[in-house]
Amino acid sequence: MAQSYTHGPVKLPPDFDLQGQNAAMEWKFWKVAFEDYLVATGQHESNTNVKLAILRNIIGTESSRIMCTIAIPDGTDDPYKYMMGQLEAYVNPRFNEVIERHKFLSRNQKEGESFEHFLTDIKHLVKSCNYNTIDPDETVEEKALRDKIVMGIRDTVTREALLRVDKLKLNKAIDICRASEMSRNQNKMFSEESAEVNTATKRHVKRKGSKQNDTKAQEKFKCKRCQSMHGPRECPAFGKPCTRCGILNHFAIACRVRNIKNVQQNVNSDSEDSCSSLFVNHVNFLGSSKDLWDEIVEIEDTKFKVKLDTGADVSVIPRKIFDKIDKQFKVRKSNYIIKGFEGTQAKSIGTVNLFCKYKNINVYEDFVIIEGVNKILLGGQACVDLGLLKRINKVNIQEYNKNRDKDKFISENSNIFSGYGRFEGKYKITTVEKFKPVSYPPTRVPFAIKNALRDELDRLVQRKAIVKVEEIDPRASINRMVIVEKSNGKLRICLDPQDLNTQIVRKPHPVKKIEEVCSGMTGKKVFSVFDLAEGYHHLELDDSSSWKCCFATPFGIYRYTVLPYGLSNSQDLFQEQIESKFGDLENVQLLHDDMIIMGIDKEEHDRAVEQVIRRAKEVGAKFNKEKFQYCQKQVKFMGQVFSEKGMEIDPERVESLRKLQSPRDKTELQRIIGSFNYVRKYIPNMADHIKPLCELLKSNVDFKWLPLQQECFEKLKEIITKS
Repeated sequence: MAQSYTHGPVKLPPDFDLQGQNAAMEWKFWKVAFEDYLVATGQHESNTNVKLAILRNIIGTESSRIMCTIAIPDGTDDPYKYMMGQLEAYVNPRFNEVIERHKFLSRNQKEGESFEHFLTDIKHLVKSCNYNTIDPDETVEEKALRDKIVMGIRDTVTREALLRVDKLKLNKAIDICRASEMSRNQNKMFSEESAEVNTATKRHVKRKGSKQNDTKAQEKFKCKRCQSMHGPRECPAFGKPCTRCGILNHFAIACRVRNIKNVQQNVNSDSEDSCSSLFVNHVNFLGSSKDLWDEIVEIEDTKFKVKLDTGADVSVIPRKIFDKIDKQFKVRKSNYIIKGFEGTQAKSIGTVNLFCKYKNINVYEDFVIIEGVNKILLGGQACVDLGLLKRINKVNIQEYNKNRDKDKFISENSNIFSGYGRFEGKYKITTVEKFKPVSYPPTRVPFAIKNALRDELDRLVQRKAIVKVEEIDPRASINRMVIVEKSNGKLRICLDPQDLNTQIVRKPHPVKKIEEVCSGMTGKKVFSVFDLAEGYHHLELDDSSSWKCCFATPFGIYRYTVLPYGLSNSQDLFQEQIESKFGDLENVQLLHDDMIIMGIDKEEHDRAVEQVIRRAKEVGAKFNKEKFQYCQKQVKFMGQVFSEKGMEIDPERVESLRKLQSPRDKTELQRIIGSFNYVRKYIPNMADHIKPLCELLKSNVDFKWLPLQQECFEKLKEIITKS
């Protein structure tokens, strides 16, 4: 009987996936852990059948099924040892020394990864490289040359041939490469001879028995000219003019050309090669300047920091940046000469039409490509189209007086519009009894928003909403981080609630509908809107709940000390507290973190405002002065406009819906339908109007934006505009 060596509970090795992506690497460590387990439990001296049974029990269900397919020959002296050898051969079907060395040499420290973790990983990788193994048939120098040939050769077909050779030697690698190069050169001779054959005849000749040609001919792809799925040479747009630009061979839905506007050009008729002169206020040839007029804009699904220039006639993109976006765009020839304010000139390489997005506004903008510039410059018209700038033609005196009254009110009550708010007491996030912490690595963050993320983390630390974790606690659950861009362009940091939400026990709390709020405003004529500054952060968490809300960033691990956004019970907790503190006030309606104060006249309105101010000071609430609306006949509240007439749709929302571009895929269509769903109360029989669009979202339907869908889309915009 085996003797037990345990001095307490022994941790079981985890299940092992024999078909996992890193099974070969992980097997070494799992095998050690399993053998340690046998020693710790005293089973290492048991007979081979007992150890084999323990192996099948611990390795996991899926891997145990694979073990059952491995037959153990009769008469095997040690079935356990035989099985371990077979499993090792299963996860390592063929050892390739070159591949192992490539993994080691290409392993670099990742962003946010500690040096100790990096060092441990490369120590494991180097063990399988055989650097310490002495080969009598090949020197170290010959192996290094062999590795460099396989890793450095440009022809991928030749590299595949080299990797297929078991225990590749230098001489063999050289022979394969020479033979491959020679065969390519000889094949060119056949290509040149076959090129003399009449091309018209070749189009109709089909090689018999060529399955590859048949397969390619049957393959369907998404065409960029008609935005539909079809095979080669089947494009319905071929030979047809675009209804938007008039150019042949594409439909309007795939058109990349904006509506053409008249541009006044200074043309020198005496010059044989006439050039157009366009004025650009500033093109930075020497280096970067201050970031005062810089903004983050998404261009062709990639975020860039661009310079806003209201005096520029055109938008400019450096060639080195354009090359990184996409080389498949067709560059239109142009003879523009870009003139700077200080007299410098630059000849354009060409003009390209690119898709630009800022917040919820999408436009197509022409960019002039030039050399020698370090930053993208956005012209005046593009700034206006994207909503980055707004031209003011007149000053409304009445609006000025309203703003002056608002500023005076904020100044007189500055203590509720500054600092950060906290309600009294600490709040608990109730979770299941057997809570399982998680631990995720830092979230990768685009370089363009890295500095903005650091600033937001520092701001939250100063407001005592989060603290940096210097020493980890056993209760810590390290979640993923999610970054959301707010409507004002700032960042909001949220937890990825996927894991935590599955373990939260909710206490549901009812939330009012916008129609209920509207019914309580009958007869009111004067309104104000107070918005709680970072409403959820008014609720401070107890210590155990705080450790459940850790998150990993490129700058370290942080934990929330206040209620974070994104949890399944965040709204329930917050709504319960806000209603208990402000819900009893007369002429005050609450919805999420907003409250609207109203009165039949200014006197009744002011009495309600005084109640809110007094209560805010008592409970420690703080309001956002940027979103504060004071003593107005109509106010914007939850995307609607409220006045003595009742509730109406916000004109700005109507304008944003009217400017929506036709969707290019199902994801964009889903966003558009969601935008119209929010205002469906203003669209009679919306289900009938939107039905042709919903048909495109079915899983068995290819996305084809046809005239029927475009007509439906335009009809919806027309209805909401007239509403």
